[in-house]
Amino acid sequence: MAREHMVFHLDSTAGKYSLAGLNYNKKCGISPLMALKLANLFGTTPEFWMNAQSAYDLYMAYSKEKQNIDCIKKNA
Repeated sequence: MAREHMVFHLDSTAGKYSLAGLNYNKKCGISPLMALKLANLFGTTPEFWMNAQSAYDLYMAYSKEKQNIDCIKKNA
């Protein structure tokens, strides 16, 4: 589905939203409202979209701070 087609059906501004990590124009993540709209459009659940955003956010945070995170010693 083309981005412009999705934007029309989601009643949003082109390029404003990130779609599950594809992050068009790196503007913002998926909000709960957008998750509800995407779920309705694609026949999924809002939780699917929120989990996808959460996974993307964790990946990006770890990628950015990998050295700081890996040097923390585990408590035995």
